[in-house]
Amino acid sequence: MMLEKIVLCLQVRTNSHRFKRKAFSMIKGNYFFLHCYYDLKKKFPDFDVWVLTSGKKSDDTLSKILKNKKINCFRGNLENIVERFYSFSKKYNYKNYVRFTADNPFVAKKENNELIKKHIRNNYDYSSNLDNLPKGKGIDIFSNKLINDTFKKGKINNSLNKHLNSYILLNKSNYKVNILTKKNLNNSYTIDTYKEYIKNIIKK
Repeated sequence: MMLEKIVLCLQVRTNSHRFKRKAFSMIKGNYFFLHCYYDLKKKFPDFDVWVLTSGKKSDDTLSKILKNKKINCFRGNLENIVERFYSFSKKYNYKNYVRFTADNPFVAKKENNELIKKHIRNNYDYSSNLDNLPKGKGIDIFSNKLINDTFKKGKINNSLNKHLNSYILLNKSNYKVNILTKKNLNNSYTIDTYKEYIKNIIKK
């Protein structure tokens, strides 16, 4: 499995608009972003985990904390997530990139491990179970080739830079994909707002 050079990427930024300084809210005795990181290390011990944040001053404190804890951290473009992942891919050249966000502290272990293994086994360009699990539980996976293509197309059409998967969802027929769509979306476990933080973290 390690020979496949797959990496888990935790997408984090400090300047959340819907929930101010969410990254530094507390969950189980840790900052939110640190809890998410350690949870990934526990659930997916076979893989490298990197935190991908921005190079802006707003993320200096976050990056300093990661450095002090000797946690792998890459700093890139704040708003352009495609460029952030592309720059990371150019520097470290993993074969596949599993995307997580620090909005989701309750990612599914079993289902996501299965998706990762199937992605590797079948050499997919893109895999996703985001529409197969409750919101906040799933992941999507990108091949290095797809990251490169997404960046190049985004330079031509800026609308494709808003979300990392915008390009592939419009061009599925050009790639080998595995998109699960059971639509099991009855519950939400993502933390986008302070209200969701109170409901799903504080009151539990």
